[in-house]
Amino acid sequence: MFTPVAQLIDTPQIMAVHESLPVKTVAELVAYAKANPGKISWGTQGVGTAPHLLAELFKLEAGVNIVVVPYRGTAPMLAAIVANEIPLVVDPMTTILPHIQSGKLRPLAVTGETRSAKLPDVPTVTEAGYPKLQSSFWLGVVAPSGTSPAIIDKLNAAFRESLKPAETRARLDTLGAQIKIGTPEDFRKMLAKELALWTEVVKAANLKVE
Repeated sequence: MFTPVAQLIDTPQIMAVHESLPVKTVAELVAYAKANPGKISWGTQGVGTAPHLLAELFKLEAGVNIVVVPYRGTAPMLAAIVANEIPLVVDPMTTILPHIQSGKLRPLAVTGETRSAKLPDVPTVTEAGYPKLQSSFWLGVVAPSGTSPAIIDKLNAAFRESLKPAETRARLDTLGAQIKIGTPEDFRKMLAKELALWTEVVKAANLKVE
């Protein structure tokens, strides 16, 4: 078990399709998937990863039959969609943006709470009618269970200080990442919310560990 110290960054994920797929919005994707059940593949970074669970949640929310295809990490998944081996993925802004900017992939929606300054014309999943699909890529720090509150607070303050330099913020912004550091309690509440959501999705999708 671990004790939350701090969430550090939050990066929106982008739902994107290969340029050859004839859809430009989430609504068009849903309509296309319903007209072609079982014929659209959604690539993920692996079984049990956050994008995999998001794909399962999308299937539940939209009522569509989409085949989830796990890859061994982000690089092979992105290589597959760029090569048009799969038509659909969700991936953090930090790694998928170059492929969108090159025109090889078409963004449909941002899974964050707000639109991204990097892709201001791309709607959020809430705007697209699927608010439950809000799911960002985040990084945080935890300590061993039983670590004293004084040490947790000291670590939290140290990470806050490390993220203050303008050059650090500028570099993260270039990558499409947003600094989102709060208190240890803020992080604990976020983790509890995430655990509850994805536990529900695992049960509803009847996912099993193999």
